[in-house]
Amino acid sequence: KYDLNSHVRANALFIEPLGKLNASGCNAAAFWCRSESKKNVSLSFRLRITDANHSRTIGFVEEVGAKWKEIVFPFENFRGILANTSDLKTLEIRFERAPVEFPGRPVTITSGIIFLDDIRLVHLDADELKNRVRDLLNLKRLVLGTDGEMRGLTRMAGWQSFHDADATQDFRINSEENILGLIYDFGHKGKWVTWEKSFSADLSKDFEITFDIKGSGNNTLEIKLFSTGGAVFGKHLTRHTAFSKWRQISLSRGDIEYLWGGKPGDKLGPVKMFGLAISGGPGTKGRVEIRDLKLKIRD
Repeated sequence: KYDLNSHVRANALFIEPLGKLNASGCNAAAFWCRSESKKNVSLSFRLRITDANHSRTIGFVEEVGAKWKEIVFPFENFRGILANTSDLKTLEIRFERAPVEFPGRPVTITSGIIFLDDIRLVHLDADELKNRVRDLLNLKRLVLGTDGEMRGLTRMAGWQSFHDADATQDFRINSEENILGLIYDFGHKGKWVTWEKSFSADLSKDFEITFDIKGSGNNTLEIKLFSTGGAVFGKHLTRHTAFSKWRQISLSRGDIEYLWGGKPGDKLGPVKMFGLAISGGPGTKGRVEIRDLKLKIRD
């Protein structure tokens, strides 16, 4: 059990002594886990391995929910260095309200229970190691499928949020129904909130973006595509946040406009980031739901 709501404790630890374990033949940490909490959202936490020389590696485990899930975390996805893998000291799981490591990722759940089973260090063959490394990277970014689906939208991992002045926001995901929930309150001074996630694609050809939307609060929804050259392209959809019933939106490449950044004359081509934003006047608030967002590149 862990509880970070106390003023005394800002973190909680689970420490598994490894007893001078010789792991020189291993290349990954593995265990099964699940999470229980009052909030029905997935849990993220820090994973750390320390050797007898007090050197350490730190990883970030994401998307642990109510169902049992096997975590296989390759050593090369950790930050830091283990000086002596033949003499390991501890494996730690950390929950921190103000983390020193990964400072931009505070815990999303401050109290609950995490269940752990079958903790072990393992050796993965070359193919499985490559696949596990790729899977962890893809958790944090959008991947464009051949069917046009932007895979990774409904994974919490990798999303970054920003807001103006005293605006507040919340980001909720229903992965079973492929729905993003964007909740916002501009407060007394705020005018915008935004969410961004890494996304690698070449959009120099014609394409179409489609999604369904409904919500409350009559403000502007912004779709943004950040080019590798620094220019930002997108579309401002005025009065698109207050549809009471699902409405389908379709945007072609011709609808996407240059917004800011980069150099004069920049054209939309390779992109590195996808963004959603809501903008409006101070004192307004609402909720937007986006469903089945796809980007299809035409031949």
